[in-house]
Amino acid sequence: MKNSVVNFAHRFADLAKPMAEEEKDKTRARELQVIEKICRRVPENPATSFHEAVQSIWFVHLIQHIESNGHSVSLGRIDQYLYPYYQHDLENGIITRDFAKEIRSTTPLDMVLVIQLIKT
Repeated sequence: MKNSVVNFAHRFADLAKPMAEEEKDKTRARELQVIEKICRRVPENPATSFHEAVQSIWFVHLIQHIESNGHSVSLGRIDQYLYPYYQHDLENGIITRDFAKEIRSTTPLDMVLVIQLIKT
């Protein structure tokens, strides 16, 4: 199962790389490069940042939904296990509150999409 999860994450990285190379907007290209880097790191390795932690949780949650056909998979107290990453990155100037909000605000949308995709 571990290799399947890693391969799944790497497929996202494989998609992000050519998208970044072809992107004309420099800001978006950089975002895609970061996505590629993160998807090559997690969930295969422990997260080292808030952004990696959120991405790792999303992969694991998505795979759980795929494997269980979307039945009753809970993230639990996501605030408790993401907070150390958030606090560290904020205190060390790695992220801003606004960037953390941006990452966090897209996560619930992805979680809802997982359920909607499975139902169709």
